[in-house]
Amino acid sequence: MENEWDTLLSQVRHLTERRQNVTSTYLSVNSAFIGIMAFLFKDGQIQSLNAQISFLALLIAGVVACSLWRRLIKQLSTIIDWWYQQLRLLEAADVQSKKIITKEFQELYAENPHPIGLTRYETALTWL
Repeated sequence: MENEWDTLLSQVRHLTERRQNVTSTYLSVNSAFIGIMAFLFKDGQIQSLNAQISFLALLIAGVVACSLWRRLIKQLSTIIDWWYQQLRLLEAADVQSKKIITKEFQELYAENPHPIGLTRYETALTWL
């Protein structure tokens, strides 16, 4: 059973790090887009057609980046949830376990009227 714990915890840790890396990449890409758009817009107007096209292309790329980020986060959250479910099942089978992972899940997610996670406002912020 010890080997199963190690495998499950290692996988959850890896997926959580992956989710954090996806978010860091998203923030870096969007920061770059905003920086370039600010440079194009620095004088308060975009005069040439090339600048207007570049601005529009960056705007579209930003929307695509937001969409991809949300999709990746949703997929990673689903996978991480599955792995945590496996941890809770393993915890339930172990009579000596203090069941701390199950306790965390019950108190912070399952029984909480305001579970921890992205709220609809935080989700909406990705589009700003």
